[in-house]
Amino acid sequence: MTDTVKAWIEERRAIQASGVPFSDRDSRANFPRALTAIEAVLGVHRPDQNGECGECTVIHHGNWHVYHLEYPCPTVRVIEGAINHD
Repeated sequence: MTDTVKAWIEERRAIQASGVPFSDRDSRANFPRALTAIEAVLGVHRPDQNGECGECTVIHHGNWHVYHLEYPCPTVRVIEGAINHD
């Protein structure tokens, strides 16, 4: 995660923790950006024709073979868990 994204998330969490509601302007500007970011990540982490995540790979250094992770990959599971409060 970049420092810019980390700072953005921390700022929103601080506002949320303070109990002060997000302003309409802030919500209108940032909520769509957050959704766009989630959609972009999920757009990259999609199942391929083999039911594997085409983005997530593991390299076995013994034979230098690249294995794709089964879908849903850890990235998708974390996003879904956060959305579903798991």
